[in-house]
Amino acid sequence: LQALSCLQEIENLSLSLSLTSKVHWSAEMCDLALRHHGEDEAITMTSLRLLSGLCRNPFVARLVVTKSSALSSVFEAVHSLPNSKPIARESLSFLAVISRYDSCIPALQSTQLIGLLECVHSNHKTDATISEKLAFILGNLIHYPDMLAALVGHSLPATMMLHVCQNLYPKSGRESAFELAYKICWSLAASQLPAIPPRPPKVACLDASTIEVDPDTEAFFPEMSKNGPAPMPTTDVPPPLVQHKNTGGLMHSELPNLDAEDLEEPARFHNEGFAVRKALMKKELDRLICPPKYSVVFDCFQNDLCGAETGGSLCFESRFESGNLRRSIKVSDSEYDLFLSEDINDLKSRSQWYYFCVSGASPGTAYKFNIVNLKKSTSVYNQGLKPLCFTANEGKGGIWRRVGSNIAYYPSPYCRWAQQCLSPTAGNSKGAGAHQKHNINEALHMLTFTTTFEHEGRHFLSMCYPFTYTDLQYHLGHLESAIPGASESMHRTMLCKTLSGQVCDLVTITEMHEDCTLINERPFVLMTARVHPGETNSSWL
Repeated sequence: LQALSCLQEIENLSLSLSLTSKVHWSAEMCDLALRHHGEDEAITMTSLRLLSGLCRNPFVARLVVTKSSALSSVFEAVHSLPNSKPIARESLSFLAVISRYDSCIPALQSTQLIGLLECVHSNHKTDATISEKLAFILGNLIHYPDMLAALVGHSLPATMMLHVCQNLYPKSGRESAFELAYKICWSLAASQLPAIPPRPPKVACLDASTIEVDPDTEAFFPEMSKNGPAPMPTTDVPPPLVQHKNTGGLMHSELPNLDAEDLEEPARFHNEGFAVRKALMKKELDRLICPPKYSVVFDCFQNDLCGAETGGSLCFESRFESGNLRRSIKVSDSEYDLFLSEDINDLKSRSQWYYFCVSGASPGTAYKFNIVNLKKSTSVYNQGLKPLCFTANEGKGGIWRRVGSNIAYYPSPYCRWAQQCLSPTAGNSKGAGAHQKHNINEALHMLTFTTTFEHEGRHFLSMCYPFTYTDLQYHLGHLESAIPGASESMHRTMLCKTLSGQVCDLVTITEMHEDCTLINERPFVLMTARVHPGETNSSWL
């Protein structure tokens, strides 16, 4: 014990000794102390603290783990004192330090590590600090495909992390650790969930007429294909929005004018805080305890799936202008996992907005929708935003209104890279995956909400008030024809054509003059909008 104390002093005083010498002395001494006095709590604690301090330097950590048997001695010492809470905490602190470094991961790929973690957890299940450290260690390890595969190969880590979630759930101040444990649970269970749809193909051709269309592209650009999925009739889609004459609210141009008293007041933002979000996350883990029978009830590439013919499920549709639902998976009679089509030609493959249609709902039944492949790590849905819904009221038309309860935004159960790592066709070469680090914080996120439809019919759900290409043409045409003197200050021309052959308008606003050279000499401001397809809110400003 005195010798270890001396080594701690040498470490703390930064004496003019070579780093290699200090590491060699310290690692060898800790190894000897743990092997010969592992049953002594004071010696084991001092050794673990010394090793943790040394390994804060990544170079030192690699030397300690690869050039000595100190790691094996730590495993043995913890098993010698299984009921000691201080030893359990200190050993996990040491493992948390070395699990951060790529060079130490190969040494941790052993059944000894899983045995140590299970030993600590089984003897200290109710200790929140130990549960938090376990989540942090496994959170570091599952960054690596080889390590993830090794953990999934044992049943203990998955069961252990479920217990960790249950232990951290009621503890205040442990929210981030609970969320990390939640992510780990689903990463370990990635192969139990339905496969995530593939990303959309990239389109890199400037002339739509020369594009060689493959089956995937046909569905995203039906106007470029003779055999693509048939879109819904345009009469089933909400017509263009206009401003209500009395209230200024948004309603539809082809629907009867509603009196002000017929319009519902805009729903207030929800005030469901983190407690609701955390409760929904805990409820989501029930799928791991009692797995549901998943079934695909809609896919935009398969015309034979529309819900009504799949066991009384809801009927989904998105094959209309601006619709972007890719696939719907039935979890239960009243719950559905929804995948969105990712934005085409977007290097980051964004999917943050949504617009789709639901029919076949039973009035008065609460349905839960989980949009499971959103990309942003945070969202204003946790600060009060509600989804939008449009339903035609019988005999009166319809309006867009905010709907939903139990609204929350949190990490998705689905993890693309985890499914790829655990796929039988992944084909990782032996040991190669240890250095292919992934960031689980860049995983998918989920918006979940529950809503009840008051009557039968088609219900359109959207992130924000839609503003389609048809809406744009309607609006520009209205400006040209309905505003007196518009031609004197507005000139509409074609800038170019889009990949799908649509006209991209260029609107010039200035005092027109017969002499174009006078106009060309004027200073100008160029404005672009709707860079991303989900930014419909900017079209209504």
